[in-house]
Amino acid sequence: TYCWSELYPQQGLLNNLDADTSPIPATDTINYTGYITPENPLSGLIGCPLNGTWSIEICDNWGFDNGYIFNWTLTLQNQAQTAGWTYSVPIDSVEWQGYNFQNITDTTGYMVADSIGTFPYQTIVYDVFGCTYTANFNVEIVGIQGPILGPDINICSGTSTNLTAQGGQFYSWNTGGNTATISVNPLVTTTYTVSITGANGCTATDNITVNVIQTPVANAGTDAAVCFLTYQLQAVPSVGTGTWTSVPATAAFSPNEHVPNATATVTGNGVYTFTWTEDNTNGCVDSDAVVITFTQMPDANAGTDINICQLDTNLAAVPSVGIGTWTVSGPGVLLITDSHSATTYVSTITQGVYILTWTEDNGNGCIDSDNMILTLTNQPIANAGIRDSICSLSYPLQAVASFGTGTWTQSDGPGFSNFLVPHSATSNVTVSVYGDYYFIWTENNGNGCIDADTVLITFNYIPTSLFTVDPINCFGDDATVTYTGNGQLNVNIAQYAWTFTNANVISGTGYGPYEIDYSSSGTNNISLTVTQHGCVSPTTTIPVFNPTLLTLSLTKTDVTCNGLGNGHIFTTVAGGTPNYSYHWSNGSVFPSLGSVSPGNYTVTVTDLKGCTQTADTFITEPPKLVINAPHYIPICNGSDTIITASATGGIFPYSYLWDTGDNTTSITVSPDTTTYYYVIVTDANECTSQSNIEVFVYPPLTLTAIQSNDSVCPGESIIISLSASGGKAPYSYFINGDSTLTPVVLYPNVQQSYQILVKDGCNYTAQVDIPVFVYPIPPVSASSDIINGCTPLSVTFNESNPDEGQTYIWDFGDGESAYIKNPVHVFIQPGVFDVTLTITSIYGCKVTNFYEDWITAYPVPEALFEPNPPVANILKPIISFVNHSILAESVRWYFGDGDSSSVYSPIHRYPTYPLGIYDVTLIVFSDKGCSDTIYGKIEIQNELTFYAPTAFSPDKDDKNDMFFVFGNGIDLNTFHIYVYDRWGEVIFETTDMRKGWDGSVKGNKKAPVGIYTWLAKFNDFNGVKHEKTGAVTVIR
Repeated sequence: TYCWSELYPQQGLLNNLDADTSPIPATDTINYTGYITPENPLSGLIGCPLNGTWSIEICDNWGFDNGYIFNWTLTLQNQAQTAGWTYSVPIDSVEWQGYNFQNITDTTGYMVADSIGTFPYQTIVYDVFGCTYTANFNVEIVGIQGPILGPDINICSGTSTNLTAQGGQFYSWNTGGNTATISVNPLVTTTYTVSITGANGCTATDNITVNVIQTPVANAGTDAAVCFLTYQLQAVPSVGTGTWTSVPATAAFSPNEHVPNATATVTGNGVYTFTWTEDNTNGCVDSDAVVITFTQMPDANAGTDINICQLDTNLAAVPSVGIGTWTVSGPGVLLITDSHSATTYVSTITQGVYILTWTEDNGNGCIDSDNMILTLTNQPIANAGIRDSICSLSYPLQAVASFGTGTWTQSDGPGFSNFLVPHSATSNVTVSVYGDYYFIWTENNGNGCIDADTVLITFNYIPTSLFTVDPINCFGDDATVTYTGNGQLNVNIAQYAWTFTNANVISGTGYGPYEIDYSSSGTNNISLTVTQHGCVSPTTTIPVFNPTLLTLSLTKTDVTCNGLGNGHIFTTVAGGTPNYSYHWSNGSVFPSLGSVSPGNYTVTVTDLKGCTQTADTFITEPPKLVINAPHYIPICNGSDTIITASATGGIFPYSYLWDTGDNTTSITVSPDTTTYYYVIVTDANECTSQSNIEVFVYPPLTLTAIQSNDSVCPGESIIISLSASGGKAPYSYFINGDSTLTPVVLYPNVQQSYQILVKDGCNYTAQVDIPVFVYPIPPVSASSDIINGCTPLSVTFNESNPDEGQTYIWDFGDGESAYIKNPVHVFIQPGVFDVTLTITSIYGCKVTNFYEDWITAYPVPEALFEPNPPVANILKPIISFVNHSILAESVRWYFGDGDSSSVYSPIHRYPTYPLGIYDVTLIVFSDKGCSDTIYGKIEIQNELTFYAPTAFSPDKDDKNDMFFVFGNGIDLNTFHIYVYDRWGEVIFETTDMRKGWDGSVKGNKKAPVGIYTWLAKFNDFNGVKHEKTGAVTVIR
């Protein structure tokens, strides 16, 4: 067991730091001794932790945080216990346990002796080291065990009760009785007192009150009988609460069973007994019963009125309860099959209106009746006759009359109609146009009974046999025969009888149309008769004429020379109907053609009736006389060539004649310049043809050179476009003796002149010289003031060569550019950036330098933190700062109370004064030294606390002489405390919280030892009212 001794405080703990394990570097010369101190004095650790362990809290009390890691160790020294060494352990607290025990102080208390018996008690003492000591003892209480009489009782008026005292040996009642039990029957509420003496000599007195309660007098009303299944009860209430019950128990009460005049509803006929019971809630009850006989009232319903067009029907009463009976009155005898059936069958032979009564009797004197009206009349049966037709616009109708008055009307038809006698069944009707007509014969008996029948009558007309025949203009043409009469174009309705004399019927049937023709010329007749609906038309006859056949033939003379156009064609025409007209394919309208060219010719002859005949013939000519000779012969200057001609076409044999006078097929020529020659060929028909020949002599060769520019920058191209003319293609180009193509692309680096030569197919040559000047390139020398840093990183770039009019383009690799010689650029985003510099001289010469990974922009950390909690109070002014920063390698906290820390997520204790809001600053640093700062606020609030001691000893020994209450967060201007004695009298009060009670009564005599109660009233720092009460014991 280790004990802490005052003899060796220097060996206790925490008076220095171990230099071997200290994280403080040797270069740090600050003396940190004493920067780590215990939270409480070490002297408080003296003693032995017999029942537990010590807890030692080590806190960082440095005024700043330089990032060093806090660590410590505790070493227990083995020291032998000094002989006779003792120590009095201070008491921390005392806990009492037992029946009705009341603490006055930690070490003093009292119990309330309100029961007889032996009661165990236990005391538990806790020292300052957490060690516990327990003691047990018993307390015995003697006396008279209560209760003596018990609680007050209630009795109903007019009754008696027994009163019994207990716990004693001798009894004395204020009624004069001297036994433990007496009988009383008071008329009004009375209090009885008994005094008792126990065997141990203890005495006691007790009272009991007998409350006389008025007894209810129930009155349920008088008996009744009703013709309904509901009844309003008529109880007469007296006192207390009444309740209805029923036998049988199936009745329902509305609004509820506690209402004296509640409405009772039963499920069927019967005798019910209703009991009204009143209870005054003190045990006094009275009941009364009433008998109600329920018989359901019939609800007669004879059904709806009936009006039908017949002399019999079934009735439709709706039965309810009891027996129903039908009775009747009317113009005749109405036979009722079953007078007690709600749906009985009735019949009569006399039409008219009958009154029927349906009467229901439930057998208990409850009767109800209902009437209905029954109207019975004969139903007419209309018959308009049978369907018929007539070849006229007038027809005699044939209806068969039954009951009532009949009337003719037209329901449909193509025209209108007129009835000679509209109410006569055999009236004559006349219509306006032929067709199908529907006529309605309607009969009405005058009592709403109506019947109707419809008949279809067809009014037919006599058809005509008119038709047309198209005239035949040309022999063998078809003729169309078309019916134009008014007969129905339906072979099932109308029949058509045709006669075609000597005609060939090509197509057609029934009414037509017909296509006919004739095999021989001449005149023939066509006849027609039409029969429709039995009506026959007159016969129509038309004569038809067929003319004779038209004929045509041709003769011709062909063309002699190709292209001469001297052919002829002649026609021969007969038949048809003169006069004739002509139409040639070349547009001529004459009977013959002259001076025609070769080709196919067609002529159409038309007679007077438009009949035509067509014939054609072909005019021929010899082939075209063609000379086969070259039209163009090119030669070089000083050369000769042979020209050869040959003939085709025309009529062989051929003869040749050249403009040189030669008559052969070939000639040889050698001109110095371009010359034109011709030859003429003649065939056997004296047809001629001529051909021209050009002998082309190539002209001298020339060369033209066009250059894109005459001055360039080194490495830039110059384009030379070459164009040769004259001579004989193709052309070959040479530059400085080397073969080349056009255009020529050159990349000169120095000033020079180029010699260009061209040759052609005749070995002609031509030459030109091209001079070119080359500018110098601009120099480049770039630098920057820095090459890395934190974003946003501002960099100054410099190009150190003399400014001679150059232009600059800086590409910084982040999407941004600059166009000045020495720009300043800010890199917003982090990263490694390539930089490109392009310089262009005043001559346009350009140079570009690429600088890889020139600039490095470091990312800036983001400072983020969250205080937990953001608001604390003085009871626990500790805030945990949760660091959510990004890219933070190291941090610096400033808590706003003069303290700081470099712990990543520190826990900081704020002072309890001053209260309010503290500004917190967090600075974070990346591994590249980039930083970010964020500001926040936390709040330390006040907290209401209140404490009052439970005892004090005002004996003027300067120890616990005054009774004070203590607290925090109290508005002292609202404070008021009162101290009361056991009778509730104020013996001390003050509005000054700093003024205590000295144990006197109203500042005069000393208050006796005992328990006093106090009441404190005050507002907290938020203005909220509070009241605190408690007890304090005065000990002397």
